[in-house]
Amino acid sequence: MMSKLTACLVPGIALALLCLSRPQAHDETLVARQVTVDTAATDLFLGTDADGGVGDWYLSNGIVQAVIDNISFQSDVLQATGQLLPLQNEVAATGGTLIDLGLVGHNNDQLDSMFQVVNFSQGNPILYVPASVALRNPSLPPVVARVDQATETASLTVFGFVLFGPSTPATPTIPVVTEYSLHSGENFLRVKTIVTNRAGAPVEIFSVTDAIVMANRGDLPFAVYPDRGFNHPALDISNPTPAIGIFPYVGVIGRVSPEDGIVDTTAMVPAGEVSYTVLSPESPVIIGVNSDLVSATGNLPQGSIPPGESLSYDRRIIVGDRNDIASGSDSALEQLSPSFGFSMGQVSGQLVDPNGLPFRASSEVFQLDLDPSTPEPETLVSLITGDAGPLPLTHIKTDSLLNGRFQARLPSGRYRLKVNAEERAEIPEIEFLVKPDQTTDVGQIQLSSVGKLVFEVSTPTNLLGIPAKITIKGRNRTPDPTFGIPLSVSIGGNPILTQSQHSSAALNVVYTADGRGEVTIRPGEYRVYASRGMEYDIDFKDVAIRPGETEQVHLNIRPVVNSSGYLSGDFHIHGVKSPDSSVPPVDRVLSFAAEGVDVMVSTDHDFLFDYQPVIEELGLQHLITAMVGDEVTSALPLGPFDTGVGHFAGWPLRISPNARKDGAPEDEFVEPNVIYDRLRRIGAEVVQLNHAESPNNGFLRLLGFDPFRPVDESPNNILLRPSILGTGTRNIDYDVMEIYNGESIPAYRLLRLSWFSLLNQGIMKAGTAVTDTHLVTLTNSGFPRTFVVSSSTDMSQFNSTEFNDNLKVMKAFGSSGPFLDVQAAGENGFVGPGGMVSARSRLVTLRVRVQAPSWIPVEEVRIYGNGHLLTRIPVSSSGDSALRYDAAIGVTTLRDTYFVVEAGQALPEDPRQQPPSKGLMAIIEPGVASLAFSNPVFVDVDGNGAFDPPGLDPFISRLARSERRILKQAVPGTDRHFDGEWRRFNIAPEALRQFMKSTEKGRPGHLLNWTH
Repeated sequence: MMSKLTACLVPGIALALLCLSRPQAHDETLVARQVTVDTAATDLFLGTDADGGVGDWYLSNGIVQAVIDNISFQSDVLQATGQLLPLQNEVAATGGTLIDLGLVGHNNDQLDSMFQVVNFSQGNPILYVPASVALRNPSLPPVVARVDQATETASLTVFGFVLFGPSTPATPTIPVVTEYSLHSGENFLRVKTIVTNRAGAPVEIFSVTDAIVMANRGDLPFAVYPDRGFNHPALDISNPTPAIGIFPYVGVIGRVSPEDGIVDTTAMVPAGEVSYTVLSPESPVIIGVNSDLVSATGNLPQGSIPPGESLSYDRRIIVGDRNDIASGSDSALEQLSPSFGFSMGQVSGQLVDPNGLPFRASSEVFQLDLDPSTPEPETLVSLITGDAGPLPLTHIKTDSLLNGRFQARLPSGRYRLKVNAEERAEIPEIEFLVKPDQTTDVGQIQLSSVGKLVFEVSTPTNLLGIPAKITIKGRNRTPDPTFGIPLSVSIGGNPILTQSQHSSAALNVVYTADGRGEVTIRPGEYRVYASRGMEYDIDFKDVAIRPGETEQVHLNIRPVVNSSGYLSGDFHIHGVKSPDSSVPPVDRVLSFAAEGVDVMVSTDHDFLFDYQPVIEELGLQHLITAMVGDEVTSALPLGPFDTGVGHFAGWPLRISPNARKDGAPEDEFVEPNVIYDRLRRIGAEVVQLNHAESPNNGFLRLLGFDPFRPVDESPNNILLRPSILGTGTRNIDYDVMEIYNGESIPAYRLLRLSWFSLLNQGIMKAGTAVTDTHLVTLTNSGFPRTFVVSSSTDMSQFNSTEFNDNLKVMKAFGSSGPFLDVQAAGENGFVGPGGMVSARSRLVTLRVRVQAPSWIPVEEVRIYGNGHLLTRIPVSSSGDSALRYDAAIGVTTLRDTYFVVEAGQALPEDPRQQPPSKGLMAIIEPGVASLAFSNPVFVDVDGNGAFDPPGLDPFISRLARSERRILKQAVPGTDRHFDGEWRRFNIAPEALRQFMKSTEKGRPGHLLNWTH
């Protein structure tokens, strides 16, 4: 609310804090302190998104615990240049933000981060500075931490200013104080922000906004708003009005549960369930958006702040102990009832199977909608909506005892209950009435009967089973199964497939570590496929599932591709430690083992994670290995890079368990050259440029790279700039670059143009193929992948240094299907990719050999020389043989030339078109087109013993320019990283005014003048 606080408010608070920070008698349950090496074991709790480390700030009341990141500066830059570049987390610009939140003893932090802006715009951030700077007292720590026994409160207070209008770092005329506090006995974190105007004139700041990063594939948002709940309008930044809402509370639920297995491989512990519910009892409604990308809510618009006055915003974040809304909304509704004037009651019930026995599955979900026609609670309805749509209030999971029972607190009134049960027939809605101070028991709810499918997969040499992927397709009008979807969630009418994005049984796919398993499935007719990646054939059988019965199926697959001398790897893998992924480590390992990938490199956004302990726990170390990596994820403006400098990866890296983000390097406010230095400082043997032409976060696209200009001309010459750390490292000094990222062939063609430009200028960077997978299904693990030359294919003898060295010198090829062997024969013998032959006779022979199982299409071979397509060679089907093409091709060249070979499906003439996934590949790996590309082989024609790059002249053509222009327009639709979307986030004041005006015809109009 707006208050008559004067400009002397901040010093007054500071004085009080200084007095209260003196040593006092200490209740052990109340803690407010900076994390040190000595306290790290106690203070640093775990969960899917636990980022805190030594130097950050810990807060606890024995029930709830939180970590606020430290307000400090990047030490290496400070030492080298004297510049004060902030440490920060995710897309916040400074420290002082909430990065971890959970219940004591539950290891259930699933919150990415929460930070503040004003006026619902990322362009108006609140920047926190050390308290010693804000209060001009060098003796103060960066954050003021205190325990107040009189009020039984533990709190942390941070100081800063708004970057808005006249308020700048040089003249911070709009100071901010934010206090995070925990009171004894409460299950919620209190947050209070005070914005004071010292600018001497009114400032158009009308709201403080909390931004909680949801990141598209993170926690699931819930909004108490007509016809919403888990079904949200799409957030269109150009027209955000339809996504805005006024809410008594909003919630988010975690996706990961203890049964998903370990999420921390240093402590080897699982993550607890959690929910977060945001409300402001003093308002008592909040306004904003709650979407799959960001939950951005704040106080109702208050108008401008006059000189000397302040805007104050109080809110609470309730921490629940289940992945459901009820674990937070029970408390939220109790807290809101005095303001809204409704009374409370309770609903309960029980799920049972067809035999009347308790249904023992904790994943069952309920959605409760308030009937707007009910006379109670009329106040709540009138403050939220004037139309007749249902008002979702909560959703419940069955209890932790797994006996099928459920219960939730609700305002008195009439409701409808919906039941969603995986692979079960739809249950009619149940209507019931909740009376004040009473429990309404809806009784037993019987679920439909299902059957069971038991499967076993073997190979001719391994009858005991092997990791495999099971794909189940419905037949004869039976729909495909939808495993892992107990909850209906949508954005803009498009379903979000919730748990299917991270479960080992997801949609119509099951991953198994030993070829064995079983699934509960609705009755019907199915075809069951077994596969194991691109080196194996497939097997399938038809089955009929009957209610209450078990059907067994045995499938046999065999390796048909000879990949000796190579190991396959994926160098871009996301899991639960990324804010935009919810895939638990066990399921992530299973998905790659089942697809036959040999080497996994973890590349979570700004977090170091090791899959090797999970591999060993599953007993798969003889088949697959892992290296620790990091996708360094820049998101904030820096000079010409107004949307960050892009994404990069490095591996192998050393984990520091007590450091923030387990030791991942800082990446904001510096150019890539500094990032390379930091990655190599913690062990990186390989630094990779990720999706370089991505419109939101690709380094080459962001710098305006022109492949038809030399690298020493603007803007390309940014690539040659050295590190401010004085190491000499340049922006171009990465080791390898992604050419094939995910399934997009248009994106591949765009990246290939940039790669060819660099190769033609003598900048030799190996090309890689990666999945960039954030899901278990929908994006296909290991399709594509990179095959790297290796002296040993025995994983117990894996030599990571040899593997990485071979990759850097181009002894590798990328593929989403074909196994591609390319050699060049010249006067000094045969060489593969990365090698050079002498051909003073100007004649070179390319030996191209393509293998693929019969279910992977191979239609043509393409040969490029110095970036130009030289020839397309049709490939006919070879029946069941895995050898699809084997030929020696003579090529005459007049100058030094590098050759790149592709094999797979024919590429469309229109570069914007994605080739369709064909035949059985469309079933086993949907959405994937078959493509393999080699790294270059080099030919020395002039005999000087070196490769003389041809330069850009032979590469530049009208066709190439046209193709790049078309592709740049087409590729943006393929990218939706959370950091790129957040940079665009801005709800203009006019959009808010339109929303408020649109409510005037209905009951929400009362909000404009409503007080309590």
